[in-house]
Amino acid sequence: MLPKVKRNVDQLLSMQIWSYQYVAMMVVAQFGEYVEEVGEIRGYIDAAFGLFAADNPKLRYAAVHAIGLISDECKADIDKLYGEEFMRRLWELLARENCPRVVSHILCAFSNLV
Repeated sequence: MLPKVKRNVDQLLSMQIWSYQYVAMMVVAQFGEYVEEVGEIRGYIDAAFGLFAADNPKLRYAAVHAIGLISDECKADIDKLYGEEFMRRLWELLARENCPRVVSHILCAFSNLV
C-alpha cells in the first residue's frame, strides 16, 4: 500500500498548487506510523524542510506537522540520524516565523524531538 501512496504523494508535491502540497504533507505526516526505516522517507523529510520557506503559512504548518509527527513516531531513529538537523531547521524557522499557528506547531515539534 505504501508504494501506491508514495506515488500519489510525489505527484501532489510536484504540483505547484498549495492545496495539493498541503494534502501531500498531511499524508507524509502519517508515514512515521508505517515505515520500518526512517531513511525510506528521507526525500519526504527534505520536501517538508523545503516547504519551511513557503510563502503560504498553511504549507509551513503542514510541513512542521509532518516533521513533528515523524519525530514522534520514529523518535529513536530520528534522534540518532537527524536530531541535530531537525532541531537546527526548526530553530531557524522559529526565528523568522510570524504566524502564531505555525509557531505553536514548531514548539510542539520540539517537544516531540525531546
